[in-house]
Amino acid sequence: MQGSTDLMNLDPTAEWDPVARTVIKSCAPSPECGPISPRIVAILAIDPSTLEWSVLNGGLPALKVTNLIAVFIDGVVGGKVTGYLTTYAW
Repeated sequence: MQGSTDLMNLDPTAEWDPVARTVIKSCAPSPECGPISPRIVAILAIDPSTLEWSVLNGGLPALKVTNLIAVFIDGVVGGKVTGYLTTYAW
């Protein structure tokens, strides 16, 4: 939660526009803020069967990354981070 709060503080005016499905009122792009809102983060999507197979066979946990998902961090509610799936060209 602390990391999410830190990211939100880097772009406090940014909001999610549900109609346009995009971030508005962001400090980005700017030299201080960067090319995109710091509240847009990448989350790795993994193949769970690879992890399960590696653990069940006594090896070190292995992860196979299958995709990257972009999420706009919207807030923290009841100790849980909330956000919206968005697009970003990696």
